[in-house]
This record gives sequence, structure tokens and C-alpha cells, in this order.
Amino acid sequence: MSERDLDELERLFERDGFVNAGRVVDEAEAAALGEELDRHVDQLFFGNDRGLSRPFYVVDIGKSASENHYQLCGMWKVSERFRRLIENSRLVQIAARLARATTLQVWSDTVQYKRANQGAPFSWHQDAPYHISILPASRLLGAWVAFDDADVESGCMWMVPGSHRWGEQERHLWQYSGLDDPEKFGQLGPPPDVPAEASGDWRGSVACPVRAGEVHFHHALTWHGSPANRSSRPRRAYTIHYMPEGTLVSERSDVRVPFPPGTPMIDTGPDFPIVYQAPR
Repeated sequence: MSERDLDELERLFERDGFVNAGRVVDEAEAAALGEELDRHVDQLFFGNDRGLSRPFYVVDIGKSASENHYQLCGMWKVSERFRRLIENSRLVQIAARLARATTLQVWSDTVQYKRANQGAPFSWHQDAPYHISILPASRLLGAWVAFDDADVESGCMWMVPGSHRWGEQERHLWQYSGLDDPEKFGQLGPPPDVPAEASGDWRGSVACPVRAGEVHFHHALTWHGSPANRSSRPRRAYTIHYMPEGTLVSERSDVRVPFPPGTPMIDTGPDFPIVYQAPR
């Protein structure tokens, strides 16, 4: 990717708090990733033994038996195909520019899988308040790689432009947890407690369709979520949270980070792999 292209992605990301950076894997590889994911889902949620290793965290966050949203964490540890994805050279080059980083590590990864016709919504939220084991969590960068075309009908993500500049606003977003349907999902209002000079112009929410193989980046404080999947197509994607140099273990770290508070994450070993280092 040219410097001009990277400059433009950085400009859009700084303005909005998110950006679609285009294709990082081709359609064939996106399909292969989706098929590999399906094998794991078949084993983990439907009891069909595929002889596969189990990721360290598996859950269905759907609100009922008729609405499913599967989350799997740790896929890069049990799948060579997913391991190659977190290290994808185009992906990490762009991520490093957007994070303004000279070194990038993987903090976490999460499959986001909404089944056809009955994929559950994912309520409006920010990422940073939920990653309390590291400091500053606000510097995390989310990279959302689509394995299927995701549009409004299938439950693509929605974002609020500029919301990454408003600090933590989880309490405000909680009141919109009942917005499930694609037709109503974007109906939320501005934060009540942000000074005008910090909030800028309220531009509302926007749907963010993504094609299979593309990556959609977002800042850890950007407001985002996704409505239910009402389409006849699955919506399968993979979120990778990258962290730049200078990230530290916090005083509230969990069992994944058995190190003293203040320890640089760069020193925490292979569970948090280094995937990018700037050329010297």
C-alpha cells in the first residue's frame, strides 16, 4: 500500500474513529477461513466431533435459543490459518499506521458469528471499558475482518463518527440495548455530558457494510454495535485487537496476564505475539 493511501486511511480514521481499509485477504481465503470456522462451530455448539483443538473461550451471547451470536477467543492458537491472518503483512502495516505504532502485539482475538436468519444483535458499546487488564486500553485498535459480505440486513456493524473523542460513554450507551432490528438500530442520541468543543458536530450513526476479505478498523472508544441478522446468509467475522508499544499490565489484570502491574506487555511472552516491528 502506498504512502498516499496510508495517509488517507489515517486521515479518515482520525476524523471518524473508524475506516474500511479494503481487502486484506482474497475471496478464496475468506471462504476458507469461514469454512474452518464452521468446522469449529459444528464441534463446539452442535456436538459433532471434528478432532479439533478447543479455543480457550467459547460462548453464545444470544438472548434466546432462537437468536445466536457465537464468540470464540483464541482461534490463532488452534488454527494455522487464523495464525497467518493475525500476522497478515498488509493488515499489520495498516494497523501500525492507524495506531501510530512502531511495534504491534496481539492483545486478544474474537470470532463474531451470527447465524443466518437468527443472528443475535450486539448492543451499542465501546471496547476500551472491557479491556481492564491493560493500560491504556484506549490505545487498542480493533481490526474486524469479514469472512462474508456483511450488510444492513445481515447485521453489519454500525458506528458513530467522531465518538472516539468523547471518552468513556458506556452508561449512555446502555440505554440503547433494546435496539435489535436493522431498521431501528441506528436510532441513538448524542452524549449528554461532553463539552461542545470536545464533541464536535453530532453526525448520528452510520451503517458500515464490509465485503468478504475486507478489514474494518475502529478505535477502542468508538461507539459501535450490530443489529440482528435477518438475512438467509451467515455473518462471520474475526476481530483482532492490536496494542502498540508502551502498553502496560494494569492493577486489575485477570488470569490471562499473570504479571505485576506496570509490566510492559512487550515482556509478557508468546501469549501476546509481536506481529509487527517497524523497519529500522
